[in-house]
Amino acid sequence: MGVGLPMGFIIALIVLLAAVILYGTWSRKKIYKNIDRLESWKIEIMNRPVTDEISKVKRLKMDGQTEMKFETWRSEWDDIITVELPEVEEKLFETEDAADKFRFRRANAILTDIKGILNHVEERIDGLLMDLEQLVTSEEQNREDIVSVKEAYHEAKKELLTNRRNFQKAVIPIEKELQEIDNAFESYDNESEKGNYLEARETLLNARKRLDSLQVKMNAIPALFTELKTTLPEQIKELRDGYRDMLDQGYVLEHLTLDEELEGLEGRLGSLVFEVEQTEIGHSQEEIKDIHERLEMLYDQLEQEVASRKFVVKQAPSVKEQIVATDNEVARLKSETELVQLSYRIEQEDLEIQEELENDMEQLKKKFRETEEAVREQKESFSMLQEKLEGMKDRLAVLEGRRSEHEEMLRTLRKDELKAKETLSSLRKQLIEAKRLVQKSNLPGIPDHHLADLELAAEKLDEVEERLNEKPLEMAIVNRILDEALEEVGSSL
Repeated sequence: MGVGLPMGFIIALIVLLAAVILYGTWSRKKIYKNIDRLESWKIEIMNRPVTDEISKVKRLKMDGQTEMKFETWRSEWDDIITVELPEVEEKLFETEDAADKFRFRRANAILTDIKGILNHVEERIDGLLMDLEQLVTSEEQNREDIVSVKEAYHEAKKELLTNRRNFQKAVIPIEKELQEIDNAFESYDNESEKGNYLEARETLLNARKRLDSLQVKMNAIPALFTELKTTLPEQIKELRDGYRDMLDQGYVLEHLTLDEELEGLEGRLGSLVFEVEQTEIGHSQEEIKDIHERLEMLYDQLEQEVASRKFVVKQAPSVKEQIVATDNEVARLKSETELVQLSYRIEQEDLEIQEELENDMEQLKKKFRETEEAVREQKESFSMLQEKLEGMKDRLAVLEGRRSEHEEMLRTLRKDELKAKETLSSLRKQLIEAKRLVQKSNLPGIPDHHLADLELAAEKLDEVEERLNEKPLEMAIVNRILDEALEEVGSSL
């Protein structure tokens, strides 16, 4: 009697077998689902209206490029229908067979291959339809655009014919450009007749671009010639005449080098005229703008000289009066300083300020005499003379400020003397009153040091009075001793 298999092993074997069967069923079902999806994708591709789209080309002129592309697209679509998609069909059957035999890895590999083929087919169809659309659209756009481009061309020719004189020598390159555009129209017609609509499109777009550029030039050239041959030369002449009139009136203008500037600008005008005659307007427009700015600057410089002359004529007498007045004040201050110096000791630095004022005044008078001579002898421009006069006015203001400060210092010395005398008189009265009270009271036992303080205070006051009588009077020392006397009197009372 044989030994039976353990019940647990049998159960495990049954479970494993069931799992394998379930996995196989699930995998096969998944593969079938993918097969159905790819089959639908293939049918969708087959049903795309590619043939109808290709047939649209037949309404075009079937020649040259159009015919060649038509044959290429039709051949490519035939290849997709007869080769690529049947291959996909075979691979779908192969996938299904592999799934039925539980060769799932093989089935999935084929599915990946099919997906790649269909993606490639989609890309080929999209590219085909895009090229087709470009060709058909080019033909449609050409038929629309050629009308407006030719209208613009005829307008340009009419403008040139009607206003030929306004374009002067630029007529030659303009006519040449118009002729080349006309030749482009012929090329466009030839390419269209041959069915080369894409080349015709490129030719037409290039012609429109050249025509747009030419129209911009034709709109600008007459005005540029007016600027270069009339407006700017007249401005230069007007500026030169004004410059020479100002020279005759006594203006000194050599620093402006205006003649050289104007000659240089006239030379630039000649070069720019040649450029415009060649229809090269971009650089010319920038140069004309620059010349206008330069002329404006030269005008401003001449106007500045006129304004400066008015300033000099008006302000020179006023500055002279200020110089004379300030000089008299400095001289008066010098006399006052010498007088005060007899009675007071003035610090060396204050005396040096007086000397500096006198030296600065002499320098200022010298500069003004030189300025008067420059005006009389026409040695300097009025703008430079204005700058010098303005500098003198500023210097006079500084000198007057320093002179006032010095004069105030002298007044302060006298004020300090008077104040010291008043303080001395007041202190003497206080001290006398203190002594009188002591004598009147005749009280015994008054401390000796108190009497000594009164005597010391009296001595300080005598010293102050002695210093006030010295010549020259040194107020710094007087004020110091006076402060000591105040302290002594205060402590003795």
